[in-house]
Amino acid sequence: MKQINTEKKEFVSNLNTVFVILTSVKLLMTVVLPFWQRPVRSFLELLGVENADEAIKSLSSESDIAGLCFGTALYLLCVSIPVFASFIFRSENEDDGFFVRMPTAPQAFCAIGTTFFVSYAVTGLLFLLFDRLFAILGYRFSPPVSETPSSPYLIPLYIVYLCVLPAISEELLLRGLAMNTLKKCGKGFAVIFSAVLFMMMHTSPANYIFSFCAGICMGYFSLRFNSLKLGIIIHFFLNLNSAVLRLTEKYLHTTAGQMAYTLYFIFVAVFALTFFIAFAVVFKFRKLSHSNEMPPFQKRLLLKQPFLYIFIFVFIITSYFGVISMFS
Repeated sequence: MKQINTEKKEFVSNLNTVFVILTSVKLLMTVVLPFWQRPVRSFLELLGVENADEAIKSLSSESDIAGLCFGTALYLLCVSIPVFASFIFRSENEDDGFFVRMPTAPQAFCAIGTTFFVSYAVTGLLFLLFDRLFAILGYRFSPPVSETPSSPYLIPLYIVYLCVLPAISEELLLRGLAMNTLKKCGKGFAVIFSAVLFMMMHTSPANYIFSFCAGICMGYFSLRFNSLKLGIIIHFFLNLNSAVLRLTEKYLHTTAGQMAYTLYFIFVAVFALTFFIAFAVVFKFRKLSHSNEMPPFQKRLLLKQPFLYIFIFVFIITSYFGVISMFS
């Protein structure tokens, strides 16, 4: 009984840490990332900088080096540094192999391909369904437009900003801290709940379905092969695919651009389908085992986390304004 109470206290403490970090990062992303212009403009004017508006415009753009560097610095400040700090000072546990194990090449290829296939298939079907439904109701929504580097020399920095930092930071937070803590409630529950949290961390409602599906896959494969690094690898290639599509979209007005875009789309589709089938044949879809699972009633401890409700409240507010901006 004494050991159970000790484990329960440790679990509650770890849960509290997870939701404090999640809420802090979400608040920083909600407040700092969208509203940094006014304080920075005031600071520049205080320094006597001429054309402060032009400087703000440059820092807001992802198409030049100033904007990419500033965006990277903001992401480090709001997401990466808090996550890295909490990860460094986390309490050690018996499952350290989860954090250090490198997946094999077949595991990585099958996991990446299956995640691409599932995430894009589900998202594509639901997008067509909702697009038709909104068209019947007389609504049209516009996905957010993203800027891309104006020079090819900026692409490596763009990849670091869009792919490397988010893959490492978000996987450490959602799979390394949140899901690894929630495993006490059952691995299947941990995968689903961490995927919901991953979805809620995104600021654009247009990404909710895809991020939830991807979160399910990344959580499943990370636990299935006991490797957080596999989740990071999958996340990196998902974001890299998004970066490639963004970079090629601006050339769609040319015949060569349309051809390149089509060939890349076919390559990704064939890759995803091939390794989805390979995973189903070689590794097979299996239910995750539930070792060291806490009694089911202790899942209610999640409901006693005050920062969870703050996190949900911030998510609802940001989603409301995100939906309005999509249909405006």
